[in-house]
Amino acid sequence: MKEYGSFFSTVEKDLAIETKKWINNFDYKIHYTGRQALLFILDNINLINNIENIYLPKFYCKDVYVFIKNFNDKFMFYEPKNLSDIKFNKNDVLLLNPLFGIYSNDLLNNQGDKPITIEDHTHSWSSENCINSTANYCFASLRKTYPIPLGAVTWSKNNTFNELKDQDNSATLEYVEIWNLIKKAQDLKREYLLGVKVDKDQYLKKISYAEKELNQEVLTSADVLEEHKDIILKWMACNLLKAKKKNTSSLLKLIALKNQDFVVLNTKETTGFGLILEFINEEKMNRFKTYIIRNNIFPANLWPENEHMKKKYLLIHTDFRYNAEDMNYIAKRLNEYV
Repeated sequence: MKEYGSFFSTVEKDLAIETKKWINNFDYKIHYTGRQALLFILDNINLINNIENIYLPKFYCKDVYVFIKNFNDKFMFYEPKNLSDIKFNKNDVLLLNPLFGIYSNDLLNNQGDKPITIEDHTHSWSSENCINSTANYCFASLRKTYPIPLGAVTWSKNNTFNELKDQDNSATLEYVEIWNLIKKAQDLKREYLLGVKVDKDQYLKKISYAEKELNQEVLTSADVLEEHKDIILKWMACNLLKAKKKNTSSLLKLIALKNQDFVVLNTKETTGFGLILEFINEEKMNRFKTYIIRNNIFPANLWPENEHMKKKYLLIHTDFRYNAEDMNYIAKRLNEYV
């Protein structure tokens, strides 16, 4: 049964994909989650600098707001377009994010002290913007790019990470349990897509429960098991961006939208995050979502809990799971929407 989008199923065989091992040029460390990776960077910064204020983009993931507040209650939001108006000091931390991977951040033009910069490349992993980032530290959650249960990475061009002493073995066990649960959901989804008689609710309930557990994630450092690290590193060596960019480019050429409820945000500079749709409002988005799901296309809501995003952005997946025939099918469904 062909479905488009949603979380990855298990990929049993190696894919003939070009490798891209640029990360080996930097000091890097593997983690289970993006929040764990960000915590690792903040803890490392605190070993050298006494962090004063942490600046977050207004559109950022709401779960990270809660996490940052627990780490340091001196945090504030900024509008990217007003970045050059902020007066930073050298112990401030500025979190940057290329919105959905579409554009690169123009780093600071303001006068005075420069803050310590951290850039989140979850939505632009392995892009030119990512590889050539000028931020002091970078991180990315990897499970939106690769068919792995969990995975994240931190890296720095100019700084060396310290090994923190307070690794929590009990936290590691919690992550292992979540890894195994997601892996089981991925296995079941693969069987379902291959036509094996599987109750779809089985894997949907497992992935839903795992996501809830991650949202209650304990904010502590935890070691990644070597067997899990090997799996993450194997996939990190695969350049999946090429296929995604090719599919997105093909889809952009095929669509001729008649409906005025939404616009396509992608430009020729897109990093290949996928096809990104911005709707007039939440009602219009939900109407389209109902239609597209009926056609076995399962889009992702982009940061729906963030009030600044107004619950009006959807992602159509265009990753390595799909080919030109699939892009034709998705384009046909989009063009038929009225």
